[in-house]
Amino acid sequence: MNNRARAGARCQGGKNMATDGCARRRRRVLCGAIVAVGLLGAGCGANPDSSASENTPMLAQERKVAKPGGRLIVAIPAETNGWNPFIDQWTDSGTLVGTSMIEPLAVQDNDGRAQPWLAEKWEPRADFKEWTIGLRPGVFFHDGTPMDALAVKKSLDASFLSGLYQVALGPLYDHVEVVDPLTVRVFLKVKWAQYPTSLANQWVLAPAMVASTDGGVLHPVGTGPFRFDNWVQGKSLSTKKWDRYWRKDADGQPLPHLNELEFRPIIDDLEREQAVRVGDIDVALSAAGDIATNLADEFNVIKDYNGQRTYLMLNTAVGEANKGNPFTNVHARRALAYATDRQRVAKIVGQNVEVTTYGFRPDSPWAPKGGDSYFPYDPGQARVEIDKYRSETGASSLTFTLSGITASETQAVLQGLKANWEEVGINAKIETNEAAKLTVLTALGQYHATWFRLYDFPDPDQMNFYLAASNIGKIGDLSLNFTHYTSRRLEDNLKILRESTDQTARKTASDDIIRETNDQVINLWLYDTPESLVSRRDVQGLEGFRTHAFANNLPKPWLAEAWLGK
Repeated sequence: MNNRARAGARCQGGKNMATDGCARRRRRVLCGAIVAVGLLGAGCGANPDSSASENTPMLAQERKVAKPGGRLIVAIPAETNGWNPFIDQWTDSGTLVGTSMIEPLAVQDNDGRAQPWLAEKWEPRADFKEWTIGLRPGVFFHDGTPMDALAVKKSLDASFLSGLYQVALGPLYDHVEVVDPLTVRVFLKVKWAQYPTSLANQWVLAPAMVASTDGGVLHPVGTGPFRFDNWVQGKSLSTKKWDRYWRKDADGQPLPHLNELEFRPIIDDLEREQAVRVGDIDVALSAAGDIATNLADEFNVIKDYNGQRTYLMLNTAVGEANKGNPFTNVHARRALAYATDRQRVAKIVGQNVEVTTYGFRPDSPWAPKGGDSYFPYDPGQARVEIDKYRSETGASSLTFTLSGITASETQAVLQGLKANWEEVGINAKIETNEAAKLTVLTALGQYHATWFRLYDFPDPDQMNFYLAASNIGKIGDLSLNFTHYTSRRLEDNLKILRESTDQTARKTASDDIIRETNDQVINLWLYDTPESLVSRRDVQGLEGFRTHAFANNLPKPWLAEAWLGK
């Protein structure tokens, strides 16, 4: 989702939070846990040969040597509620801002392969329950302390022992040991052959940040190219160049090139577009399709229109606590799928917005072969499924509550869906909330159908957290398997994806998961999120966004390479 500190200092400035302190803290725990899982699963690409889906070609120009200095102002579509990734909510906006200050142990290329970052190497024991991780030498935190094995152990402990990542990783981790100054060994409770993918969002925090009273929510300390300077929540966050940063560019120049970065949350799409036009900002991140079209003639536009899905989740939980929800019946879910004209919905969002009926890019090695078992738009068949639903349940009509966020572009989509379904006699009542509250309600299973953005993972094992039976709680309790759907077939395939190194077997399991969950319609696919990065012509060094998927909630470390050409 697009808009997401404990008591005291961490609760300051949270205009979207409940006014009651206890409710606010509970919401923060739930939201942080959910987003933590999403971030645990995947990272950004690091392989320049891996092409992100649908990135606009760069204008023909000679390769130029970067110029140091200058300040870049970046507009983002949502504010973040704090800067500890284990506690707070980092979405597409949060990870763009956060990665400028805090970095992960590894990143992933667009095919899901883990690539070195703060970790240089990793090696498993034969049973994949123990992993030895070698760290990059010569890296320092912004407070001048070295990034060594002890610091990394403290970050890992914070993630799966005391942080909100504990909800997902606590059952998987046993402990971490320091082997030598630049080596740690991770002991797992389960066989996890794909463990390196999780390193892509095992962020490394300075020991002082981990030990601080608020966990560094208001003052992050990492190893990133920029160090934290000042944050006025809802207005701007400023960072300064970190002179001891470890990376260099292709010409051997130290990174970052810029002296300062400033991030400004501009929630309204039209306001963000206008800010670009009048020169108030230099770069804008957006998930609205029209901004890329409207600004293409005057500005550089980089698109990732296939990296992430926007869809509806359907709550399948059976029981008294979910009474009145029609989607406990598969025919109700199939009726909704048949009744949804996804192409019509995509046109509401903007030009050239695409639709996909599975969770991977069409050019991904994980795109399914042999059909995906999803249901085409067919109003006649929708009516047949409605009759089956009524016959099996005794219901007089197919009626439900459709939940979404208050953003104007999302409201347009929800209203379009409502009108679409009414054509076949399906009735939806739209209910909207600010994003944090909607996330809480979804996690508690207190919804019928809810708008969501996810499925931006480059490896299928990374959806385990959202599909596993072990992550299903009772309605009213936290459940990371939001749809509450499970089966023996699904569990068997998830086990193969997590434990096997046979890519053929893993691909077969992944395809079968797609076909099963599509046949059961736990997700109502809508459209591919039209993410874009728009910049002034003189902003250089954004090639990392051209070669890596960025329509996701994953690390985006490429602003270190940005520079101003004027």
